[in-house]
Order: sequence, then structure tokens, then C-alpha cells
Amino acid sequence: MTKFEYSDFYKFIASAGIALITLAALVPWLFLREPFDLFKTVDEISKLTPLAQSIIATRQATIQNILNFIPLFSIASFVLGLVGFGTGSAMWYRKTQLSLDKLAELNIKTLEKQLGVSSEQEIKVEHEQEIKAQLEIDSQEGLGREITPELDEVLKPDNINSIVESAIRIEKRVTGLLVSCFSDTHTILPERRLGPIALDIVMASKTSKPDYIFEVKYIRKGFKYPWLRDNAQKIIYANRSYQQETNRTAIPVLFIVGQEKMTPSPVEVEKYILRVQNEISSPNYQVLIVFFTENEFYNMSCAKLKSKLAV
Repeated sequence: MTKFEYSDFYKFIASAGIALITLAALVPWLFLREPFDLFKTVDEISKLTPLAQSIIATRQATIQNILNFIPLFSIASFVLGLVGFGTGSAMWYRKTQLSLDKLAELNIKTLEKQLGVSSEQEIKVEHEQEIKAQLEIDSQEGLGREITPELDEVLKPDNINSIVESAIRIEKRVTGLLVSCFSDTHTILPERRLGPIALDIVMASKTSKPDYIFEVKYIRKGFKYPWLRDNAQKIIYANRSYQQETNRTAIPVLFIVGQEKMTPSPVEVEKYILRVQNEISSPNYQVLIVFFTENEFYNMSCAKLKSKLAV
């Protein structure tokens, strides 16, 4: 038999609905399974005392009236039960969901307090340092280990500023995409810091699903395999620190945008990605690496982004 729940009004309404639905099927079954002397012959009844005959006749007449009423009772009980169960369940779900939403909101606020916000100057300096280091490596590999006029030309402020502006523009575009595609289920926190660790974008889940930690990279000419591996290890380390400090599960994402004509080609990049994931991923630490050409990136739909991130 249905156990009534009294701890919550909406649970009680839902329990009562289930009881009514059960009665709609149980009552007809209880009456139909009893013979009510219907299998006695006229001869058998005539041999009984007048009082017994009267009782049997009265009971059969009563059963006839009840059986005429049972279909109406079952229909009414079933309909009321459905209404009660549906209303109680819906209201209880809303109440529960409201509590879960408030808890998630508190967790996000706690996370925001834990994560500092990078200033525009800090963001610019970090991008400049990273781009200068990469340009120096690329130029020295091509021109030799000594500082040359060609390297000085590459490292001119105007050239660096142009690359920095492009990188920041790409990062803001990624943030906008994430807000557009995931704001219902995640809170997007761009340019955050966890102590000395810079986090380009934190996509904090409003549910029990994992957060996402993004490292965004913009590539103009190309890169070599060690660069990809080093940056994958960097975001894994940042993600591990994030999980330890916040007690939240997270997935590290290395998000790369490259020009159409770059070395390696997009096909070779996919091979690099598989190689990195096989080398440095483990059951405890895995990294998601996604690559888009600029054309793909600026024409990306939410469906494609969700597919790439497996959200």
C-alpha cells in the first residue's frame, strides 16, 4: 500500500494522488474477485432458511448497486489521483529546485571571492611576456641563437602590441561565446587569478557537473610540438591547483585559434593534439585540447562548441 509522506505538504499531496490512483484499480479488483453467492443455484438457495434467503437477496441487490457505481468511482479516483500527483510533484520539484538554485548561487559567490580579478594592465603584461618569449624562440630557431637585427624587428613594440590586441580580442570572443551558449548552466568568469596562477576563463557549473578552466591561445604563424605539450601541462597544473583550492571538480581546456595558413596545418595539429593527450593524460589528470582556424572560430555555432567541449 502507498506510504503517505507527511514531512512536506507537496509530498503529501503527491502521496495522496498515488493512493487514489491505486484505489481506482484496487477497488474493482476486490469486488470482482468475490463470488457474493452468485454461483449458488435456485435449488441451493431455496433449501436455506427464509432469513438466509433474505440476506442473500439483500446482499446481491446491494452489490449490484455498488458495481454500477464502481466505474464512476474508479474514473473519478484516477483523475483526482493524477491531478494530485502532478500538482504535488510539480510544486515539490519547484521548491526543491529553488533550494538547489540558491545553493548553487551561494557556491558561485564563494568561488568568486576565492578568485581574484586580473587588471587590464596585468592581462596586457602577461600577454606581452608570453608573446615575446615565443617570438624569441621562433626567431632564434630560424636565425641562430644570437640576437640579430631581424629579431629586433620582430620584437618592436608596434608588432608586439598588434599581436597582444589580437590575442585579447580572441579571448573576449571566447568569453562571449561561452556566455551565449552556456549561461543557463554555467557562470562565466573571465580573467581570474588563483594566487599567482592566471586563469583566462573559468566556466563555473551551476549544477553538479564539472567546471571548465580555459587557457586561450592565438597562433599567427604556427607552433612546434613542445609548445603544445608545455601549454597543455600548464593548464593541467592550473586546473589541479584550482581543484585543490576550491574543492570543485574541473576540466582543463586548452583553446587554440590559428590563422588559416599556418604551420603545422590543421590536420597536423589534430595529430599533435592526440599525441599530447596520449602522453600527458592519466586517469587523474586529463586535458581537453580544441583547435579552430580563425574562420571556423568566428563562424562557430553553439552546437559545434558544445560538441567540441562535450558539454
